[in-house]
Amino acid sequence: MERIVGGKYKLGRKIGSGSFGEIFLATHTETFEIVAVKIENSKTKHPQLLYEAKLYNILQGGSGIPNIKWSGIDGEDNVLVLDLLGTKS
Repeated sequence: MERIVGGKYKLGRKIGSGSFGEIFLATHTETFEIVAVKIENSKTKHPQLLYEAKLYNILQGGSGIPNIKWSGIDGEDNVLVLDLLGTKS
């Protein structure tokens, strides 16, 4: 079953994971832009993702800092949608 987060980002394959949660590729359902999506369960003992979003907002425009496309709560998860950085293969 496909999952849409933030009302318009369709999750693709998982590209990373860690103690914070998981990172997925995702596609904007209207523009087809490829982005990165970080997801953590909102019931985790020490949620960090929404704080991370605030930090990205402070650093916005700096070299190597991705733009935030969307952040918030989706179902039982905290979600952060960012520009996909790095080389394309």
